[in-house]
Amino acid sequence: MDVKTTNTKNTSFHMKRTFRNKIVLPIAATFLFSFLAAYVAISKLSFDEILRTAEKSLLNQVSKITSEISKLSERALLLTLPISQITEIERAYLIPDETRGRNALRAALIPHFQVLQKHSNLSHLRLHFHKPPARSFLRTWIAPGNPAEGGG
Repeated sequence: MDVKTTNTKNTSFHMKRTFRNKIVLPIAATFLFSFLAAYVAISKLSFDEILRTAEKSLLNQVSKITSEISKLSERALLLTLPISQITEIERAYLIPDETRGRNALRAALIPHFQVLQKHSNLSHLRLHFHKPPARSFLRTWIAPGNPAEGGG
């Protein structure tokens, strides 16, 4: 190998390296950086969109649940309104001895409770009576004499 051939090879190698360093690497780095930036931006947008969709869906479900609770509350009030007008039930609240009052309430309630249960299409109708201030007086689904029956 002579000197001229070696210089040509070195120059050729040097040009290839310079071309790679000055053109190919910056283009590749720019492309890679652009790709990563685009990926992050798209991922962020996708994540934000997923969050917005989830929030929208959740708010829709909350709205449906709130509406259903409202309907059930209205139905419950309609079922209990006639019961609150029964004189014997009002009198049971006035009995000072709560055990006697509960027994009187239960006795007054039985015929009306059966009619209500039949016409409400509810298989397990449960009524819960209270005395002020929001103290349990009678739970119709608990047997008489059970300490959990009322607030006592």
